[in-house]
Amino acid sequence: NNLKDGGKLDSKEIYLTFVNDRLLEEGSSLKDTALLYDLIGSGDKAEAHADDIIRLSENFGCDGIEIDYEAIKGDTTLWQLFNDFIKILSVKCDEKSLKLRVVFEPSAPLEDYQWPQNAEYVMMCYNLCGYGTEPGPKANTAFIEKMAKKMKVLPGEINLAFANGGFDFANDGNITQIDYADAKALMSTYGGEAVRDNDSHDLVYSYVDDGGISHEVWFADKETIDQWVKTAENFGIKKVSVWRLGGNIE
Repeated sequence: NNLKDGGKLDSKEIYLTFVNDRLLEEGSSLKDTALLYDLIGSGDKAEAHADDIIRLSENFGCDGIEIDYEAIKGDTTLWQLFNDFIKILSVKCDEKSLKLRVVFEPSAPLEDYQWPQNAEYVMMCYNLCGYGTEPGPKANTAFIEKMAKKMKVLPGEINLAFANGGFDFANDGNITQIDYADAKALMSTYGGEAVRDNDSHDLVYSYVDDGGISHEVWFADKETIDQWVKTAENFGIKKVSVWRLGGNIE
């Protein structure tokens, strides 16, 4: 089961990511906070969950652990339980010489809790516009600045996560996530060219589909990501992540 045994991953640093999704034959639930209460709802549960995570990570030969538990939102009770769990897990990671990375959503109340020093913290910096919003980019300069400043309260290494691609906003209210290849295909089908938005550096493309519905497409390309990275650097962020590369490289 070791991911590095005789393969292409031998020389790579591997993290095992844990998410709060229930995948069932029927009734799957993504970003399930009830699952988090089941896993970390008490000190004993948090200890057991941390031990399970350590065991799995060691069995697979991983170098580190990434915790990506989402949709906690305004649940202060669950935030306290999550913070306690991260403290427990950080100690266990230290004992096993495993690295720890913790992913946060933009709404996370980071300043309300003390976080371990020995962890890397990642902020999702791609939630500005999308499902349920007006047309716009996944990130812009003001949003990146806000997230960079928010991360400054954390004691460990900090990291902003950006995302390629974007969304197709139809004027009938339908919103579809797309990647760069999808956007290029739309332009090939319906004609026209995308223009660069000066604030976000996103590309913006408009078209009318075969049913007569108008669409506004916002998406990131290499130049967009380059500019976002430079913006993060201007605000003191030295490390970034990109989600995801598939379908976004010419």
